[in-house]
Amino acid sequence: MFGLGPWWYNFSQFHRSELTVDNLTSVPSPYIELTIFGTFKAAELLSFVGGCIVHPAYRLFLLRNLTPETTTNNSVKIIRNICRKTQGRFLLASFVVGPLSTLAYVSYCSLNRKEAKELCYKIRCSEQMMVWDRAAVSLGCVGWYWKRFKGAVDGINMASIYTAYYFTIQKRLTNASATSKIESWQRPKSVEEAEDARKSLPFLMHVGRDEAELALVELSLSFINGFFGRLGLVVEIYITGDRAVMDDEIDKEWTIFWR
Repeated sequence: MFGLGPWWYNFSQFHRSELTVDNLTSVPSPYIELTIFGTFKAAELLSFVGGCIVHPAYRLFLLRNLTPETTTNNSVKIIRNICRKTQGRFLLASFVVGPLSTLAYVSYCSLNRKEAKELCYKIRCSEQMMVWDRAAVSLGCVGWYWKRFKGAVDGINMASIYTAYYFTIQKRLTNASATSKIESWQRPKSVEEAEDARKSLPFLMHVGRDEAELALVELSLSFINGFFGRLGLVVEIYITGDRAVMDDEIDKEWTIFWR
């Protein structure tokens, strides 16, 4: 739907049979894909701002402004809930800020469709970006199930911490190898190179078919000569020309000489 099939296969990693070079380099909807990526980045950034900066600062401000007249047994709990609702609103704002910032970036950089495809392909091949976004979506959904948008912010921040830990400590200490089905040496350098390879594939298949037909003809000729040679006959068969017809098939013209 909306040309996001190849992106979904690469991002989710659910359908291992669909993790092919063709799907990796196929970007039918580059602007939509960039919008999704921009929304992810906005959610990760605003979740950090709302959950790690605004929340504690706002809570400290409210606690300091408590007076004996306004303080109750539930004041701390009420302040905590207010701050958590505030951090949830930051995540909600990212769903608006992300698409708008992506649109502004595309307009400012004057990205045409070809350049947008190349940028999407680079993002798909970036291990850091993919691990970060996948972890953010996974833990964000867990947090949303727990405490809705307030919990989703905590889940996304946990994903950011996990990503930083994975690439700075765990991967270096354990020398963990990526389990990518498509290795880096198998990936084309660009989308344009992959598209050129796809265009030349039918021609290469056609040439390979002609070579196979020629080998079959040579085998048949050797059989015919061997059969008639036993009968004391000499058969000379020559290919006098190849004539290309409109449907790209090769029409062989034969001349048979008997003596």
